Amino acid sequence: MVDVLGGVASPLFAQFVELFTHGFLALQNRDVVKDLQKLRDRFVETLPMDDTVEHAVKLVKLSYKNKWTKRYDQFQKITNGILP
Repeated sequence: MVDVLGGVASPLFAQFVELFTHGFLALQNRDVVKDLQKLRDRFVETLPMDDTVEHAVKLVKLSYKNKWTKRYDQFQKITNGILP
């Protein structure tokens, strides 16, 4: 990652460190335990494997059919030439 940013002396690396530090400080002031529990809940750890697979497929289908996903794909195509 450091090489991609141009090395430790590069302006991009300095910007990364600054942004990382801001994010770190912001997280420090939050109830991280509660946030982590919410994240764990999204992974439905208590479901059996078959139900978890079904849940994962449902999430993919919901995402694929979501109008905001399609709009983001259009944005990527217009701004970056990335085709969905």
